[in-house]
Order: sequence, then C-alpha cells, then structure tokens
Amino acid sequence: MVHLNVAGKTKCVMKTKTTKTTFGQVRKKALAYWLKETNRKLHVNDVVRHSFECHWQNNYTSEDCHNSLYCSYGESNTLITDWLRDDRFDDYTFKTPKYNSRLYRHYVIFFLIVSEILVDFVDLHKLLDNPDTKKTRKALSIQGHQFDVHSLFCFINSICKHKMGDAEDMKHYHCLNHHIQYAFNDDEKPVKATINVNNLTTINISDLTGEEMLEVPTVMSIIEQLVHCYKYTSDFLYNNYKNVSDKLKPFEKGVKSPEMEPELINE
Repeated sequence: MVHLNVAGKTKCVMKTKTTKTTFGQVRKKALAYWLKETNRKLHVNDVVRHSFECHWQNNYTSEDCHNSLYCSYGESNTLITDWLRDDRFDDYTFKTPKYNSRLYRHYVIFFLIVSEILVDFVDLHKLLDNPDTKKTRKALSIQGHQFDVHSLFCFINSICKHKMGDAEDMKHYHCLNHHIQYAFNDDEKPVKATINVNNLTTINISDLTGEEMLEVPTVMSIIEQLVHCYKYTSDFLYNNYKNVSDKLKPFEKGVKSPEMEPELINE
C-alpha cells in the first residue's frame, strides 16, 4: 500500500504486484495440451494405446503385420513427454539473470528433440507424397502460425545445432553471441530488437550492434506445430492409405505386439 498526499489529503493506493511467469506454469500447460491432443497417458513410459500411432497401427497396416515406423514414432516421441515432465526448473523465472541462461540451455534440449521429430514427419511425407523438402515443410506448417516449419528448422539448425557456420553464412549462434541475452516469448514479448525465428535468415550481420537479444519461441507454439503434424499425417493416411500402402510395406513384419503391463490394461 502506498500513501499519497493529494491536495493536502492523504490517500491510500493499493500497489499492484507484478506477477512473474515461472517455467513451471509454462511446462504444466504445455504438458496437459500435449497429452490431451495426442491421446497419451502418463506412466514410466507413455501409454500410447489410444494415440495416433496406435490408431495408424490398427488401421493402416497390412493384415497380421506390425509397422515398425508407427511403433517407433510412439516410443521415441515420448521424449517430448519426458522433457515436459521435468520439474527441476519450475520455480525459475525468465528474467532472473542466473535462471535466464539455464532455462535457455534447457530449451535447446527441447528444440533438438523437436527437430528430430519434425525430420521424421518430413521424411515420411517425402516418401509417401512429395519428395520436395520445401514443399513438404510447407504442407506440414500451420497456416497463419507464429512461424512455419522451414523457418523453425533454420532457427534450430543455426542456433542450436550447427552453431559455427562458415565464412559465407555468419548467421549462427557462435557468430551472434556477444554475451547475448535471451528473451523468452513464454514470459512476454521483448521490447528490444531481437534475432528470432522469422528474421534469422534475412538479417544483415553488418547491421547488428551485438546488443540484440535472442528471442526464444514459446513451448506451446512448438507443441502446437508437432500436434498439427500428427493430425496432418492422420488425415493423409485416412485419405490416401490405399494409394501409398506399398510404400509402407518395407516397415512391416508379421510380429506380435508385446503384452501390456497388467496395471495399464484399463488405462
């Protein structure tokens, strides 16, 4: 409470307290959305019996066969759940200097996982539909989203993976990091100029001052893109499976699925 003297009279004014966003708030919301939209259930390993992958296994595989591709998607994409369940940094706030860099490194792990999952979706659709990488990335993108798949790949590749670059392409993390600061969109939109997912490929290095911040996309925006890839793939298989079934046969074997753990039967 603040006491103000106005025209000789003292007035009491309640001072609003600024609430800082914590990583835990972001994480929990994204985890709930991911589980709901992909029909996964939490366990030591995700229960995927009602997931997209099991739906594909049951409907888009030759009779009495098991498709390793679908099963492997279900298993390996649980890495997203693993990351979203990690509550070690739940109390960290994005603007606190000692937490800012630590959260960024944690996000890098997330982006690397996301990149590999997106590569799998792109490669699948290049096999089944269109061998052109850019056209496939465009088809998998959410129309009107904060970024498209191609821009996201460029961002992850330059900022999280191939950080050195070369003399002809200096738009990489090691070339931009003059004690760079991180602006997380999961906190609030930055007010300073930033290097971000949508301008990384078009910025002119010579125009930069070295004081620009690196803008980090929201976790939810990434999860939404992954969910869209699942739904796009599901729709594609529903409409085109008969035409592409031969291309999926190399992934099929006549093997049985393992017995489900007893406590998961009713999940």
